Amino acid sequence: MQETGSLLTCKNASVPSPELPNYAERRTQDGTQYFFGRHKRCPSDTAVTNSVLTVPVFGNQAGEPCNNAAGFASSWCYQAYRWNLDYVVDPHGNSMTYVWSKLTGRYGLNGNTAAVLYDLSASLDHIDYGTRAGSEAGGSAPARVVFATAGRCSGACVIPTDYPDTPWDLYCATTATSCPGLLSPTFFNPNRLASVTALVWNPASLAYRNVDQWVLTHTFPPSGDNIPPAGNDTSPNLWLDSLTHTGFAADGSSLAEPAVHFGGTAMANMVDWGANIGVSPYAHYRLTSIVNGMGGQTLVEYSTVECPRPDAQAELRRQRVPVLPAVLHADPGTGRVRLVQQVRGDQGDRVGSDRRRPGRDLDL
Repeated sequence: MQETGSLLTCKNASVPSPELPNYAERRTQDGTQYFFGRHKRCPSDTAVTNSVLTVPVFGNQAGEPCNNAAGFASSWCYQAYRWNLDYVVDPHGNSMTYVWSKLTGRYGLNGNTAAVLYDLSASLDHIDYGTRAGSEAGGSAPARVVFATAGRCSGACVIPTDYPDTPWDLYCATTATSCPGLLSPTFFNPNRLASVTALVWNPASLAYRNVDQWVLTHTFPPSGDNIPPAGNDTSPNLWLDSLTHTGFAADGSSLAEPAVHFGGTAMANMVDWGANIGVSPYAHYRLTSIVNGMGGQTLVEYSTVECPRPDAQAELRRQRVPVLPAVLHADPGTGRVRLVQQVRGDQGDRVGSDRRRPGRDLDL
């Protein structure tokens, strides 16, 4: 990696297997090593990081990995397609371990002749740090950060009705013996980040105790009803509504700070939309305000519409003309998509005089 001066190399796994034969190492100029897909920190490690995601791959030519002389139906094996960061060692021998949690499902391999397992996605479960390289398995890490997840859902979180932006119809359960409607793998993550908790190891109780925690609250604001039929034109998107920090004392008592709230405004992504052409504005929310809970507020302004519909002859400045699928356009073809840019940010005091600092213009 010439631009940063770091070295990226492919390494052979300490305990190789057909699906995990190697991993990547990035060494920066200061000597810090970042490992991707190492899976185990050393050959004798009793723990695994679950950092490598695999999927069945066919080898249809002799000499290719997975190829089998018995024929195409037997010419497949598991191969890695993603190597997540899972181990870091600094020049002094201090280490961090990233442990992942994988979502696994099945799909109908080779025309559904078999329902085989594969990894759809992975979420970071926790990071252990304060350890020394090579001795991590000897005991619990002095410190840990836990990333708790929850479903990208609302209400009772019933699958699939309460998951507005998750394609559960493209998921085949691990218990299934056949997947007739899913003949190729699909990749998505149905989880959101619910909280981040910093912990330290307590030798007296032989357990971790909380030090700090940040809880994230999400909502699914409506995308708008601008064209028939009635209801949201497009599926609502997940929105971070608030962030609450809580501090914990050694005796377990805690105190929460006032929540930080994030305000948003729905803005049209499409230039050409309307009921007459059957195209929705494809609205997405942009961050327009942050209220920090201590009386402060940050306001964000965005560029105005340069080509308001229906003027198709307006100058195309902040627009893109991609090929649109039928889900966004009545007829698959080209359509103009707005590029919304942040142009100004203001900070103000909402307590007392409501004084504001001069805004900052962004030259874009």
